[in-house]
Amino acid sequence: MPSSLRARLPRGVPSLRAVVLIIAVIGLIISVGVVAESRRPQPNYPVGASMAEYSVAVASAITAGDSELVTALLPGAHQLLENALRAGAGDTEVADLRLQIVAASDYLDGTVRLLQPRRLGIIPDALQSQNPRLVEAAGSLYLVAGNVFAFDAGDRQLVALPEFQSSATAGSLANGAGDISTLALASSDATVFNSDATGGMLEVAASWPAGFGLEEAFSTVFQGRLYLLDRVTSEIVMVDPASGSTTLWLSPQSPPLPGEPAGMVVDGGIQVLYPDGEVYTLYEGFVSNTITVDVVPGIVNPLGMALGSVTNTWYIADVIDSQGRLTIYNFEHKIAAVYLLGPDPLGNLDTATHRSYANMSHLLISEYHDAVFWIADGAIWSADFGEPQNSANQES
Repeated sequence: MPSSLRARLPRGVPSLRAVVLIIAVIGLIISVGVVAESRRPQPNYPVGASMAEYSVAVASAITAGDSELVTALLPGAHQLLENALRAGAGDTEVADLRLQIVAASDYLDGTVRLLQPRRLGIIPDALQSQNPRLVEAAGSLYLVAGNVFAFDAGDRQLVALPEFQSSATAGSLANGAGDISTLALASSDATVFNSDATGGMLEVAASWPAGFGLEEAFSTVFQGRLYLLDRVTSEIVMVDPASGSTTLWLSPQSPPLPGEPAGMVVDGGIQVLYPDGEVYTLYEGFVSNTITVDVVPGIVNPLGMALGSVTNTWYIADVIDSQGRLTIYNFEHKIAAVYLLGPDPLGNLDTATHRSYANMSHLLISEYHDAVFWIADGAIWSADFGEPQNSANQES
């Protein structure tokens, strides 16, 4: 070490000025810490608060739009819930607190939920092998599964419709779809249209393309015509009740559609969804465009696609982060809303109902009933659309 750097450090008692300076610095550090601590959101609950008090505090903070307080309350709420579960606390208080925890997390994340997910009823064993699907016409719900049944979601009852059972298609009905005024059903023998779902039956002869997968085809009705999409080849067949003609809709001059689609809606054009989230748009017999639904995280392996008959919007079901998701996409090709499947009455987000969503075989959106219906695991399930709540993201 150079000798110039070997200077001996001063010894002895520090000067009074140095002592005063040290004390001032320490005081400043303490005061800054106190100010910083005072600025932290302070939970407005007493020490040792009960679950009921915590539930009220969280709900009040959400209502007041106090995101800092909601954030401050959440850790204590989680800890209190864990303690309560270990202690075997009553179901009501546990459910209330769990629901408030979900509401608080959703408020902070800007999440909107489908409400009251539930099973409406089990489909009889004899019908489960008949490719069951739900359709809607004039606000009424129907189950198509070999025969046609009126379905009362309130009473959870299936009532067979004699007018369809007595037709030539009885016992072999394969596809059904409905819009606001028409119920149409097709089989290998005939196609039946019912203009108002209660009368006015019209049966027309059908001539299906060789090899067309009628029994499992995607189907929808638009302006009184029935459209069917083969799940393997992506062939599209249109049935016109006025003439009874069955027509291959896609022009031979059009670029072909990829095979194995995931869903279809008809909203003036035909929209065909694929497992990678890409949608092919078709007009006047031609593929005209492709888009990717711009939701984050992106759609992968969609479960179903449906059209809102009142708003003409698309609804696409999938699962993201182990939660059922429903993305609403409007006619201007913009995301209108994103819903996640909400908790059950006990505040749980992982139940048989939630798991059924991932096993969905058919999706129906009823804007008349303001609800989503799906078929899975041999049963009919439903959830309601709720009003979007204020969120911390909206306030920022």
